[in-house]
Amino acid sequence: MADKHKSASTRSTVVGLFDDNIDAEHAMMALRKADRRPEQVSLIVRDRATEREGEADRHGAITRALAGTDLDGVGDWLHGLASLIVPQHGAFLVAGPLGAALASVSASPDEAGSQRGSVAGSNAQVTRIPDTVGLAHALVAFGLSEDEAIYLEHRLEAGSTLIAVTAPNARQAQATRHLFAEHQAVHIGTAETDERVMEEIEPLLDGTPETAESGNVVVADAVAPLVHLCRGDAHRTSRPILIEQCGVEVVDRDGAEVGIVDDILTDAHPLTPGRNPEIRYVVIAFGGLLGIGRHH
Repeated sequence: MADKHKSASTRSTVVGLFDDNIDAEHAMMALRKADRRPEQVSLIVRDRATEREGEADRHGAITRALAGTDLDGVGDWLHGLASLIVPQHGAFLVAGPLGAALASVSASPDEAGSQRGSVAGSNAQVTRIPDTVGLAHALVAFGLSEDEAIYLEHRLEAGSTLIAVTAPNARQAQATRHLFAEHQAVHIGTAETDERVMEEIEPLLDGTPETAESGNVVVADAVAPLVHLCRGDAHRTSRPILIEQCGVEVVDRDGAEVGIVDDILTDAHPLTPGRNPEIRYVVIAFGGLLGIGRHH
């Protein structure tokens, strides 16, 4: 009876740490092929590009971070992408449930002087963590021990990439552990995540993040789930003129053809009447024969 109650009130979050960004991208692509839902998949990686830019140009920080970390191949799949500046820790590219928790957590001292984390937009307490904020704070909220969270925080600061999958059942959690091991993860851990945490996080992934400052974390740039104008989402935009660009040939500044427009990705929030979609990415397809072996 106790085991049944536990499985009903928690989910398993499997964490994989990668020292090589190429291994991390391959693991992410394998998760995508394994039909893991993007809202299950978390990403945290050091964002050196935003750190170099500083306060000068935050707009487009996500695009620069994806390219700079060799993760641009999965940028159109991840949910809740955000570029965060975490004081005393650096800048980070984040996505998924862990990213939403980190972007939305507001640390404030309670009456006992310890730190209490609460998700933005809710009065419910997520977790109580003494003497930890920022990256470790979010990791502990998902069920990791404080020691493991601090270890992962130090590795992230040094440049490692963290990928996590919050799985609905033990079978998927075990399969995720095997997948991370097959792609050279240097550390794999599993934590039991309270269902109440996920109930608060999931609406944040479906919402429209805004550039903001929350607690100890500054959100430099963020995108809602992306709309694919060339792949079935065209009816959701009020700008059909953009759809006409799908399939158009692209040339470089010297007039040489470099490919075609394979997709146009916009923020989801412009679906609000009276607001125009903001283009986040233009995906260019090139090479291959009759679409086979094509690169993007």
